[in-house]
Formats: sequence, C-alpha cells, structure tokens
Amino acid sequence: MRQTLGIVFGFLMAAGGVGFAQAPVPSQYQDLYNSLSSDISTFDAAVRMNWDGSRSGVIYAPQLEAANSAVFTGMLGTTYYTSTVLPQLEALAALGAKGVKVQVDFPILY
Repeated sequence: MRQTLGIVFGFLMAAGGVGFAQAPVPSQYQDLYNSLSSDISTFDAAVRMNWDGSRSGVIYAPQLEAANSAVFTGMLGTTYYTSTVLPQLEALAALGAKGVKVQVDFPILY
C-alpha cells in the first residue's frame, strides 16, 4: 500500500501537480506515463465526484501514558492526577488531540 501510494505520489509530482519542475519523460516510458496519468486523472475525477467535502467523525487519539495501567498503584497517590496526569492531558490538548487512549491491561479489570 505504501509503495503504491509512493508511486502515485511520484507520478503526481512528475505531472507537475505538486509544483516541481517537470523533467522530460524518457521515450521508453512515455506510453506507461500516459497510461498512468490517464488512470490517475480518472480516479481523481471519480473520487471528487463522489465526495461532498465533509470529514468523517474519526478522532485520532494518542496514548495517555500517565494513566497507563502499568503505573498500577502509583495512580492512587494523592497528587498523582494533578501533578502527572493533568499536565499530560493539557499538553496533548495543546498539540490538538481531541481524545486520548488509556491502556488497561488484563489483570487490572479481572
């Protein structure tokens, strides 16, 4: 998948879509270039035609390491939340996080 995206991005760059100077396509690759350029244009048109521009409701959330279950009883300290968890939450919010993940290992909830 990454290799395919890299190839597509590479051809978009070669087509001048990103703003780089276009080097001439070698003659032995001209047919391939024309074919891929046409396929990419068709795919781009199909995606744009079927997309209304709205974003999905997915929230990508970083791990809240301070509240990880590996800390175990350390989280029960009287100032642990205010001195450790809360500053990390504020830092993640400042970075633009809209949510957080908290890892809870098996024996903790058993």
